[in-house]
Amino acid sequence: MADDNSYNPWNTNSTYSLIKGDSTLVLNLENEAEKKLMAEIEKTIIAKFSRLSKTNDNIIVQSKETRDTLKLKPLCLDFLEFKEKTQGEKICVKYNQVVDYINIYFTNILVKQITRKDANDFRRFLLEVPKHWKSKADLKDKDLKLLISKKSKLLDAYEKQAPQTVNEIIKRTKTIFEYFVDNLYITNNPFHNLTKLDSKNSQWREFSENELHSIFKNTDKDTEEYKFMKFALYTGLRRGELLKLKKSDINLEKGFVDVKWRNLLKECSIEFRTIYQMRHTFATIMIENNEDILWVSNMLGHTDSSMTLQMYAKYRKREDVKRASFLGNI
Repeated sequence: MADDNSYNPWNTNSTYSLIKGDSTLVLNLENEAEKKLMAEIEKTIIAKFSRLSKTNDNIIVQSKETRDTLKLKPLCLDFLEFKEKTQGEKICVKYNQVVDYINIYFTNILVKQITRKDANDFRRFLLEVPKHWKSKADLKDKDLKLLISKKSKLLDAYEKQAPQTVNEIIKRTKTIFEYFVDNLYITNNPFHNLTKLDSKNSQWREFSENELHSIFKNTDKDTEEYKFMKFALYTGLRRGELLKLKKSDINLEKGFVDVKWRNLLKECSIEFRTIYQMRHTFATIMIENNEDILWVSNMLGHTDSSMTLQMYAKYRKREDVKRASFLGNI
C-alpha cells in the first residue's frame, strides 16, 4: 500500500466536467493531477490503436501532436465536403456563408488556439458587418475585419446585421466546431452554450392587409414592378433569392426596384420599409390563415419548423375549440 505522501491521481478533490458530442464524451480536466493521469491514458490508448492501424485501414489515430498542428481553414473545407454529401443545396449554401465569415475573422490560425473569448469577439465582429456586404461595390476586395477594427467611416453608410442574423451564424458556427470535436480535431467547443443575443428590438414590420391593397391598387398590373411584388408576396423569398431571378422577371441592371418601391410607398402614404418585409408579410398571412406550418417553413427555406414557430408563433390564431375531446370516450 502506498503511503500518504505518494502520488495518487484519483485523489483530486474536484469535479469533472463532461461535454457530450454526437459521438464523443469530452472530459474537461480541472487540475494538474487529472491532466497527468489523462495524458498517460491517452498515451497508452494511442500506442494500442497505432499498432491496430497498421493492419486496419478503418482506424485513424488523432494524437495530441497531430491536433496541435491542425489549421482552421482546411478543417472547415473538410466540414463542407461532409455537408455536401449529407445535406441539401440550401443548407450547404448557408454553411459556406458561415465559413466565409470564419475565414475572414480567424486567419492563419490553429483550431486549438480558438478560445471562448475569441468566440465572443467573433460574435461582436459579426454585429458590425454590413448587411449584404458582398453586394457593396466599395467593399469589394477590402479587408472587412480591418475596416471594422479600425472603425472605418466607409461602414457608416450601411445598416449592420441584425442580432437575429448573428444568432443564426453563431448557431451554425457551433455546429461546425461540434463536428471538429466529434472528429477529435479539438477537445472543447468554444462556442458551446454561447448566450443568444437579444433580438426583440430588431423585429420586422410586416405589411397590413390594407397596406397591401393600397400598394397593388396604385401599381399598374402590366408592369414588372407589380409582378415582382406579387411574386415576393406569394413566395416569401429572401431578397438575395429574389435578386437572382431571371432578367425577364426583374431588370437588375436598371435597379428600378429600390427606387420605384420607395416612391410607391410614399405615394400610398405607407411608412417606408424594405422589399424584404414582403417575406415576413407572406409568413404572417399564411400562419394567420392557419396554413400548414411545415409547408410555410419549407417555403421560407428554414432548416426546420421550430425556427418558423419561434419567429411567427404569435401570429397563430387561438381558436376557442375544445381539444382532445376524444379522450372522454376512453
